[in-house]
Amino acid sequence: MFRAVSPYDTETTVHRLKQAIEAEGLLLLCHIPASTNAAKIGLSTPFHQVLEVFHPAYAARVWAAREDAGISIPVRGHVYESTDGSVRVDWQRPSVNLGIYPEPELAAIGRELDPVFERIVQTACSESHAAVP
Repeated sequence: MFRAVSPYDTETTVHRLKQAIEAEGLLLLCHIPASTNAAKIGLSTPFHQVLEVFHPAYAARVWAAREDAGISIPVRGHVYESTDGSVRVDWQRPSVNLGIYPEPELAAIGRELDPVFERIVQTACSESHAAVP
């Protein structure tokens, strides 16, 4: 898992993640406002949001290698306010998600995507990276 503490507030962190995802040429397939959903049933929780990210071209390669590996994509990220008040980002490693299968093509796709997702997290959570235009 890629993990980072963001120097930004929760909403800014999510915004920066969305910009970094787009800059890397990937697609935000699903954005789940988990804490907002919890509030709908009367639960009060700190900020939690889940982002699911991938690209159809990679998905087609995964399915071609092993069609039931589709359960291991898209790749999920979790933005949350920790109990210590910090804003944290946890992101799945594609190499771990796809590495559970014996097909070498899937492991190769995972290794290809790991640095892409690491850059997304680093860009979004680093003060040294300017906001993506």
